[in-house]
Amino acid sequence: MGGGVDGSETESCGGVPFVWSRGSSPVGSSRAAIAVAGSVASVGVSKESVALCSRAVIAGEALAAAMESHCAIRPAAMKVEVTSPPFHFFVRFDSLEDCTRVVLTSEQVRCGGSRISFQRWSSLSRGRPSKLEYKTTLSLEGLPEEAWDPDTVNLVLAGVDGELIDMLLATNKRVLPCTAWLRNPSAILKVLTISVPAPPLQPWTPDSDDENAHSPPCPNSPIDRGTIDFPVTIHVKDVIDRGQLLTKGLPDELLPDEDADLSRKHTFTTWRGKIDGTEPGPYGNA
Repeated sequence: MGGGVDGSETESCGGVPFVWSRGSSPVGSSRAAIAVAGSVASVGVSKESVALCSRAVIAGEALAAAMESHCAIRPAAMKVEVTSPPFHFFVRFDSLEDCTRVVLTSEQVRCGGSRISFQRWSSLSRGRPSKLEYKTTLSLEGLPEEAWDPDTVNLVLAGVDGELIDMLLATNKRVLPCTAWLRNPSAILKVLTISVPAPPLQPWTPDSDDENAHSPPCPNSPIDRGTIDFPVTIHVKDVIDRGQLLTKGLPDELLPDEDADLSRKHTFTTWRGKIDGTEPGPYGNA
């Protein structure tokens, strides 16, 4: 055993050292999670990441050996993969029974001088719950018609923290109406610059019938990516708001029941050619 980085311990395994952070609690020790109907797991060091990928691989092999010894899991029945914090290893099992047995040995398996804790994997393991709570009707002015497809529109909406619900029937080629979920309709940008890939160039042909005319040599690899930039105005036409009412100071008899539907629809007049929609534009409603 030898001194490791930042007070951790290093242990030689096949001539290559690997590193585990010290810790005897679920927070301070390396952790594991198990997924896919309880048959997959991931393991990781909660404070410091493994310094080198080669060391992480060796540490994964040591972890597999520790689970084989302590939990009687055959190496062929599990797969240990390197992942990212808060878990540094992801363990996949062939059976739910093996997975459950490993979870029940949390804080009992030792590897590299540290006790290892396990927990079942969840899709929320690396994030936190959130929501897009405002259902909104929008119109996108200036997006070229050849880009009117769900994938491109979703990319536009991702720029304003939204997600496409449906593309509505357009009455002209200038404005595309759609419905979307938004996190905060009041904070969306009014104008976005959208880059659409430029159409491919046509094959080169000589300008004359000269037999000695030759096409220029092709480059070994592309040196750039041609795009066409379009300024797209985003009009907010209506918003369905289900948030709490501003009821401070109201008497109890005017307050809604707890189970009352508080949905309100806010409708706005928007105009083509205008960013803020405060006055009629030259081309009618957007």
